[in-house]
This record gives sequence, structure tokens and C-alpha cells, in this order.
Amino acid sequence: TPHNNHTTTIMLALLFLALLGVAAATQPPGDSICNPPPDFCLATPNAFELIVYRTHHAGWIYVSIVDNDMLNVTYDVSGPAPDCDWKLVDMQLFVGTDFDMIPTTKFGIPLPGKFPKKAEVGCTTEVYTFLIPLLEIFPTLGGNPRVACDDIIWFSAHANLICRDEEDAAIACAPAWGNGTHFIPQPAEDWGMYNYVQVLCDDDCTPVDERTECDSSFASIPENCYGAESKCFSELGNGSMMWGFYTIITQYGHYTLDIHEGQDNFACPPDMGDVVGQVYVDYHEDMPFLIRIVANEGYYLEQAEVFLSDKLPSATFPAFPWYPYQHEDLHTRIDEFSLTAPECDVLYLIVHVISCDGLTIVHLPAPGQ
Repeated sequence: TPHNNHTTTIMLALLFLALLGVAAATQPPGDSICNPPPDFCLATPNAFELIVYRTHHAGWIYVSIVDNDMLNVTYDVSGPAPDCDWKLVDMQLFVGTDFDMIPTTKFGIPLPGKFPKKAEVGCTTEVYTFLIPLLEIFPTLGGNPRVACDDIIWFSAHANLICRDEEDAAIACAPAWGNGTHFIPQPAEDWGMYNYVQVLCDDDCTPVDERTECDSSFASIPENCYGAESKCFSELGNGSMMWGFYTIITQYGHYTLDIHEGQDNFACPPDMGDVVGQVYVDYHEDMPFLIRIVANEGYYLEQAEVFLSDKLPSATFPAFPWYPYQHEDLHTRIDEFSLTAPECDVLYLIVHVISCDGLTIVHLPAPGQ
């Protein structure tokens, strides 16, 4: 009948609109000739330490955009760590554009068990990756592919780690967090952390080496501390005319050195340049001598070289080809060396890097401000 035909027509039209809505909601970013997607990338920093025991290095969290439509968050504990040869047991991850959506108690304590992304991998995995569609983070990306440009993505990365001895017996189990800002002011029983990355588009994704200036930089202990001190090259007594520092280490321990930009002043101490990063040294008996170099926000490492010996440097002035341990063409904020230290009472350490001005991230107010 005409009435039934009319009803059928309306129902078919509603069904068509519903299907159209589903197609729009699942449309890849810029899936349109008239509205092409931008090239997405992340501003630096996009690598973060995975922290165990509140302050100890266990690995890294790497965040990147792949295939221009997926957010890649990788947990990696495959590198050297001072406490243990850690493995991943399970991971919990939050990513999103609304900080207030991170599951917490009414007191602001994070609840990683309620984080939407979870994975259990047993006790032998060293690297695990979450792939999250950008469309899931930015639901309107299909219709407006530039909605993500200059926006930020909050994340909180938690993991449970395990360490086993040679007989496969568990000798340590511990929670770990991706480094960042504490949810709760410290000191406190809970030490969970969060961080964020910023999405850039098109021209802002120009490779950093095409828009930067680089300097020769050296690391030194900020002030004399128990077990280590830094001195100027001019104190070597070998006629050195190059500014910079060597560090004398006489005790096992954990040391933090500041990386200072290059200077033309040969006085001792030289006119300190800007601090562009830190060097974290872990020196323990019967363990690798670990060096972690981390450039500050706004900088990246082009190359890094290390001298480690039980004898004073003997070159007229330290220069890149002379260093026994070298990493070149890094283009990263983070570099690591795992060395075998000589068995002796005194070690001499030089850490030199080529540091470059990199992409900077917009400084945002703290959540809720």
C-alpha cells in the first residue's frame, strides 16, 4: 500500500544515514581528495625513561606516530640497567587528549588497573608495543584531519617488571612508571607519573638537522661530591688548550653530570655554557659501567663519545677521533654506553657530545590550571 511504501522509504533512508555516519566515524584521517591528511609527527621529547624503585633506570618508553595514522607506544627494557636484567610481566597504558579521563581515585592517585590499554606478556619479554589508531584518540579526525595539529596527547605508562637469576628463580618484582610528573606531590607513598607529547603537522615536521645549530659540549659534576669530582683539561698538565672537563671517580655509586655547551674561554673553570642535558653514570662492582646521556627538552644529540680509563688522558687535547667509544649520526635525545671498567682504585671519565638545538614543545599549564 502507499502507506507501507512510504514507511519503507523512510526506514531505508534512515538506514542509509546511519551507515553514512558509521562510514564517517571510521574514515581514516583525511580520506578525501578534497581534504588530504597532513603529515603528522611528534615534537621532542618523545622518549622517556621507565623508572623502577622511584628513581632507578629500568628501560625506556618510546612514543611515535607510524604510517601517519597510528600512535606507537613501546616499552623497552632490553638495554642495560643498574639493578637487574628486567623483563616485562604486564603493562597498563592510558593515552588521550583529556587529562581528567586518566583513571584516578578521588584523591588523585592513579589506578593503572583501570587504564584502558593492557597487555600481559609473561616474564621473558623485553619489548612490547601498543598501536593506537589516531582516530581513536581524535574521533573527529576523519572529517577534520587537521584537528590534531598542535594538540597534545596525555599518557601514563605503568608496568610490572620481574628479574630472575641464572636458575630462573625470581629475585625481584617491582612496579615501574614512565618518567614525568607525579600525580601526587612527593614524598608520598604513591609515586605514579604522567607525561605528554605534542602532535605537529607538515612543515613543523622538518627534520631537526635542517633547522638547528650544534655545539661541542662536555659533562661535569655540578659540584664536588663524595666519590667523584670534575676538573678542567688545563689541569691535565699536558698543554691542553681545549676547554672541557674530565671526571675522577674513586667510589662505586650513581653519579649525575651536567652537560655544558661549548665555550671559547680556556680559563679554568671556564665560563660555563648552558646546561643542555645530563649524564647518568652507574658504577657498581661486577657490573657493566653504564652511561646514559639525555639531552634536555629542546636539544638533541648528534654524536657522543666517551673516554674511560685508569690512566689520565695523554693527548695534547681531546678530539673526536681520539675517543675509544664513539656513536655518530644519532639524531636522538638519548644515548647509552655499556662499558667494562678497569679494575682499579681511580677511574678517569670524559663524556663529550655534539648537542644541537632541536624542536621545542609548547609549554602548557599544569592540568586544572
